[in-house]
Amino acid sequence: MNDSANSDRAPRLTIGVPRALDYFIHYPLVRELLSGLGFGIKESTPTNRAVLDAGTTYTVTDACIPVKVFHGHVHSLLGRCDAIYLPRLVKVRRLKHQGRSYRESFCPKFIGLPDIVRNTMGLETVEQLGPGARARRLIGRRLRLAQPPLPEGVRELPIVRRGQPDARLPSDSPVLIDINVDLTRRFATLYRVANQLRRLKYFSYLHLYRVYRRALRFQRRYERLLGFGLSPDEALRVLDKSKGVKPLVLPPSPPVGGRGVLAVVGYPYLLFDPYLGAGVVKRFAERGYDVWTPWRLWRDKRCLALGALHEERPFFWYFSNIVADAALYLLHYGATREQAAGERLSRRGFLGHLLAKGRRKRMGAPTVGVVHVTSATCGPDAFVGKTLEMEAKKAGVPLLILQVDEQSGEAGVLTRIEAFCDMLERRGSSTTGAGVGLD
Repeated sequence: MNDSANSDRAPRLTIGVPRALDYFIHYPLVRELLSGLGFGIKESTPTNRAVLDAGTTYTVTDACIPVKVFHGHVHSLLGRCDAIYLPRLVKVRRLKHQGRSYRESFCPKFIGLPDIVRNTMGLETVEQLGPGARARRLIGRRLRLAQPPLPEGVRELPIVRRGQPDARLPSDSPVLIDINVDLTRRFATLYRVANQLRRLKYFSYLHLYRVYRRALRFQRRYERLLGFGLSPDEALRVLDKSKGVKPLVLPPSPPVGGRGVLAVVGYPYLLFDPYLGAGVVKRFAERGYDVWTPWRLWRDKRCLALGALHEERPFFWYFSNIVADAALYLLHYGATREQAAGERLSRRGFLGHLLAKGRRKRMGAPTVGVVHVTSATCGPDAFVGKTLEMEAKKAGVPLLILQVDEQSGEAGVLTRIEAFCDMLERRGSSTTGAGVGLD
């Protein structure tokens, strides 16, 4: 009885999750998986200026602003958790186009992110701790590693002990959980996850597989909610309230804007981060537009079938293909989930017929404008942005490119948003945009 009481009082190992990059897409899966295995979850603080300044100091000079922000989130987790979840995203789907398979991966900064963080911030990985029993013993005593000093001129980030909001932890640094994620080989990825996490806490492989299946169902429901137009925070709140309830209890839908469909495209860590993206989706919706993001069409099979509409081959990068496919779909076919009866949209069938005849068929409300949110020094976005620029010019649709960097302020972003909206209003509702049939 005493042993069980002691085990109940023993604190759970806490794993920190940085609130950046793939957090906005894969966090539900990660949260359910880790919590189902008995770990505590600690999210980093929302992005702010202090997080960005700390990340800028610890990052290599040629990194884009999302990578710098990620370093700042890792820094904010120092002393607040026992380990930090830091995946090495390699591949998440098999990409096929016109009967051929293509290699699709992530930005090189994504793939090398664990190595960059480990070297710039002086942290260790779980594998460096040795066998599982020794690693669990060391984690239980809280590794006494040297914490990187705060950069000069940056105020101290709030790092507190669980249960003691006013106390500061000693110089303890967490270890990194570096996992190669290749979802095209799920069992191999699960085996790597087990090898990493079993060094911290013992569990059976069967238990891991059962927890993974539950987490995958949770992730699919989350993706459905994103398709309804909810933000990641709203989708998580709905899922937490609807656990064990079928069907999902959706919040009341906001009124659809009457000024037309506006495509706001960009990577999730820019669109959904309230600091980096300055709430562009919400601000355009407040101006009366029906805002569509790539993540509303993320799992739409018709949008996926369009892949690289005017390109001989897709891009090399996962997020870039999602953004480009959704933007091209909205440009040429408008925003709708309904498809004309009897028409089969595929690359070689209906779509090939349309392109061969040079016709455009209206399949939804026309898109009145496109907004591309991008970050400075982003290599993949250089290709995506040029593609969108050419296609928007062909379709006669205005295009706004919002570039974000360390010097970007909310006032400057708001000024450009207001100017773009004023320009759209001057064009008038009679202007024909993409998606209007020429039959």
